[in-house]
Amino acid sequence: MELDGAIFQLFANTTGKIAVVTYLTTIQGPSHAKTKLAYLWTLGSLQIASINLLIAFILAQCSPLQELWNEAIPGTCNGRIRNQNFAFFQGSKRWMNCVRAK
Repeated sequence: MELDGAIFQLFANTTGKIAVVTYLTTIQGPSHAKTKLAYLWTLGSLQIASINLLIAFILAQCSPLQELWNEAIPGTCNGRIRNQNFAFFQGSKRWMNCVRAK
């Protein structure tokens, strides 16, 4: 599994998306400004919430946690299909690689 800094990369990706939201709020025009601002920050908040949920899913997919990195440890990884589906929904196609078949 490729988890080499995956959580930090997910946070970096989200930070970039929030930076775009911040930039768009500074250059938006005056027409319907409050509506646009609410819409942009709602999307940004949903992005932050979904990335936190994806990170929780990644860390909770295997029992024990060390089985994520070391397949020789006995344990189960039942949440991989859920992670793949949620990563697709969230838009993190690269993180779908965090799912491996046994």
